[in-house]
Amino acid sequence: MLQKRFFPAALLLMLASCAPQLEPVREILPFHLTVPRRTEVEAAAEDVPDTSAEPLPDAEPAPVEVARFVTGIHDWSRGRLKNIRLACARVEGHVIGAGETFSFNEVVGPRTAALGYQEAIVFRGQEKVMEIGGGICQLSTNLYNAALQAGLPILERHVHSQPVDYVPEGEDATVYYGNLDLKFVNNGDLPLQLSTLLQDGELAVSITALPLV
Repeated sequence: MLQKRFFPAALLLMLASCAPQLEPVREILPFHLTVPRRTEVEAAAEDVPDTSAEPLPDAEPAPVEVARFVTGIHDWSRGRLKNIRLACARVEGHVIGAGETFSFNEVVGPRTAALGYQEAIVFRGQEKVMEIGGGICQLSTNLYNAALQAGLPILERHVHSQPVDYVPEGEDATVYYGNLDLKFVNNGDLPLQLSTLLQDGELAVSITALPLV
């Protein structure tokens, strides 16, 4: 037979105080999402500038190399290299305007000891002799072949009396101040700039078309 158990009143009060207190259920209001009106969206789109139809800025025109001719240096004598450097300094950066004629003798000028030129081998008929300014014909030869590459009309050109060692026979251009010259004309619409480089055993000449400004 089951016996009833009686708990002390103090114990019952203690258990009642430990019972979890439940908060009253609060009413949850529905959440409403505000969607902008169509007219507001369209109005916002109208405020954004449309750049799709705007033309892109034109790129700056750049110089274009139209010809370049390189020959090797085979005669390393001090006087000859000095003469080539002096002549290159006169040609470097020279601009031939549209329709203008380039004259080697006019641009380089006289080759004299007073201007720093030294003795080097030149051809005199079938002989090789030492003369002030010898060796600069390699520069005039490079200019001649570069002008051919660029399609420039040659107005004056002379070959050596003997073969040279830096181009095949018949492709050279000798010069002698006051007598033999190299001339060609810029028959294009753009100015042409001449550049020279004596480096690493080679002599290079380039012709660059400059944009109009």
